[in-house]
Amino acid sequence: MNTKTACFTGPRPKNILGYAYGYNPKSYEPFIIQLKDYLRHLYDTQNVTTFITGGAQGFDQIAFQAVELLKSERTGIKNIVYVPFKGQERQWKETGMFSQTEYHAMIEKADAVKYLRQELYDSSAIMKALFDRNHKMLQASDFVIALYKDDTWLQAKGGTAECMRYAKKSKKPIEQIIYSVTNNEIVMNGVKTWQ
Repeated sequence: MNTKTACFTGPRPKNILGYAYGYNPKSYEPFIIQLKDYLRHLYDTQNVTTFITGGAQGFDQIAFQAVELLKSERTGIKNIVYVPFKGQERQWKETGMFSQTEYHAMIEKADAVKYLRQELYDSSAIMKALFDRNHKMLQASDFVIALYKDDTWLQAKGGTAECMRYAKKSKKPIEQIIYSVTNNEIVMNGVKTWQ
């Protein structure tokens, strides 16, 4: 069976758990294990061995952590980061959850890092780079794993919704992780496949 590649797309911490809990590591611990178990299932049943994240705060970094956990259970896995532009982390806090420190540690651990642009400072150029990064990840993948609560992505604004629509338009399957928030923790409720 040929190996497959999957990329991830999903919201930022404030859109997952709000400002109060979005940067609390304990709020994500059970979900990271659930996600790792789901990725193990993809590895075992579909031979998915390469995973691509965008390195952004929120789901990208959570997914990266889940893949790292999976690497301790399965062989031949590659954890790749596509960075939209050098210095994307420069305005993040220096320490703590989703900080510059965590970002640099992730970049060090990654099996490969692909920088798509040099440093950017103009907000419109930054937004374009983020969308371009999502498109490049999709083009390099067999399907996308998307974290989204419901079906509103079909018309919603935002990078995750746009990435999912781009996947649909590109005829790339979408594995949508449906989630809820209970006791300030993210909970995986199931996976919906879009062809």
